[in-house]
Amino acid sequence: MDLVAQLVGKAAGGTIDLGDVHALQIFADLDGDFYEPDCHAVIAHRAPCPAVVAPPPTVAIADVRAMLLEPGFDDRRLLDNDFESDEARHHGWCDKIGGIPIGANLDPDLRDSMDRPMRLLLELFSYDDWFLWALFADESCTEFRLEIVRG
Repeated sequence: MDLVAQLVGKAAGGTIDLGDVHALQIFADLDGDFYEPDCHAVIAHRAPCPAVVAPPPTVAIADVRAMLLEPGFDDRRLLDNDFESDEARHHGWCDKIGGIPIGANLDPDLRDSMDRPMRLLLELFSYDDWFLWALFADESCTEFRLEIVRG
C-alpha cells in the first residue's frame, strides 16, 4: 500500500483538531482496486511515534483549509468574480457533502458502529481527478471510514 495522505493533529503540534490523535495516515493500494474497503486503510497514531513520515525536501506541504458547508446553502457564490473564482473552483467541489446532495455515489449521512452520525473530516478531490476521497470520523475520532467513489 502507498501513503496517500497524512494529517498531523494538534496533539503533535499540528493545526488540525483530531482529539488525542497525533497523526492520521491514509494508505491505499494505488495499483489495485483502491476504492474497495479491503484495499485501503486509515491508521490513527495516538502517541508520538516514528511512523510519522517527513516529506522529502522537494515536496511542498499542503495547507489544509477548512470549508463550512451548510445544508441547503447555495454555493454558487464561489463562482462570483469578487470571490477569487479560479481559486474557489479549484478548492471547492461543486457537489457538496455536508447535508447537500452530491453527484457521486456516496451517502452523506454515514453512521458509525453505534449508529451515530459521522462527520466529514477530510475530502480529497484534487488528489485524483476520477475519484472522490472522503474520510469520515465519529465525534471522538476513534472510528474512521474512508469512502472512495467516482466523482
